Amino acid sequence: MSKCSTGCPYGDCPTYGYCMRRKSVKPTWVAPAMDKTKERSHENDLAAYRAARRQGMEPATTQRADVEKAIKISNETGKAFKAF
Repeated sequence: MSKCSTGCPYGDCPTYGYCMRRKSVKPTWVAPAMDKTKERSHENDLAAYRAARRQGMEPATTQRADVEKAIKISNETGKAFKAF
């Protein structure tokens, strides 16, 4: 007797858990729609912006490219970059 889940295309799974893994069933928090990569990237950008502001720089935006540009200019000129 098979221990497969309903709709298993294989039909020969030794356990229910094996069947679910074989079908690549994942919990909802692992679903692509719940991907936190962009959120983490945004949080990292904000952390870099806050660090630059603590050093007296004023990047044009919170985006990483603008923060890195402000840091580069500050390092080259020897004084804190002010975008505005």
